[in-house]
Amino acid sequence: MLRDKWVAHAVNHFDDVKVHVTVQATSNGGHVVSGVGIKAQMVTGFVQAWMQSFRELCVAVQAIQRREFSRENERVKLLAQELPISQIMQRQRIDQIAFTDRILTPSKVRKKFST
Repeated sequence: MLRDKWVAHAVNHFDDVKVHVTVQATSNGGHVVSGVGIKAQMVTGFVQAWMQSFRELCVAVQAIQRREFSRENERVKLLAQELPISQIMQRQRIDQIAFTDRILTPSKVRKKFST
């Protein structure tokens, strides 16, 4: 076991020293130590590495959320297409605005605004 007294390190609390042991598998299924190394890093490097990992996690979660939302959106769209328009018109909107026939006239000529 490697102990701190055998590894040179700074007394600074923002420095971190890690000992790495390289182990290789042998042809007969055993293991042999092929090297020992020391890696020094500052705590700020750890924070930066943690933030990078956190960012990667957020990107992965966002990709999962997009896939799930897309699937659910497609499922609800197919269900809505199967409903008669009269049933859709009876449902309450989430923005509390009542459905009216006016909303369902996309070909209606709208008032032109002057600029």
